[in-house]
Amino acid sequence: MMSKGNTRKGYTQAILNLETGKLFAAELILVAIATGVYFTSWYGFGTVLITLSIFSYFRGTGFILAIVLSCLWSALAAANACIFQGVDFFQDSLIQSALTLFSTPASCVLGIIFFTIGLQFHLTGIEWVRDILDPIGRNMPKIPGFTNK
Repeated sequence: MMSKGNTRKGYTQAILNLETGKLFAAELILVAIATGVYFTSWYGFGTVLITLSIFSYFRGTGFILAIVLSCLWSALAAANACIFQGVDFFQDSLIQSALTLFSTPASCVLGIIFFTIGLQFHLTGIEWVRDILDPIGRNMPKIPGFTNK
């Protein structure tokens, strides 16, 4: 028998997963739309959307996807700080741009804050995707090297 505290925690977690899951799905759709528009291809849109959804289902690739998307949130927050401070972060190489992007204290602090918020957001969103795709995943043949446990 579940205690009242466990029931409350489970309910709160389910509500959090549902809300962040919707936003996470919208983020995946936006990434797929951007890819489809960039390559002017419906196939690109569909492929990216399905691939990101499948990556979200598996624990290893889902965690990597959460890290990558959280890094993008971090970079956007740092870019906003640099824009407001008048720092030109467009450099000759991507590495120089990234170093310049996080060169001010404000961009570092905002980058770290948005990375941690984004990581929590993405990990709970991925749990929602797993809940949605679980009936499909349980009936798929097992792929060597991947596990959904």
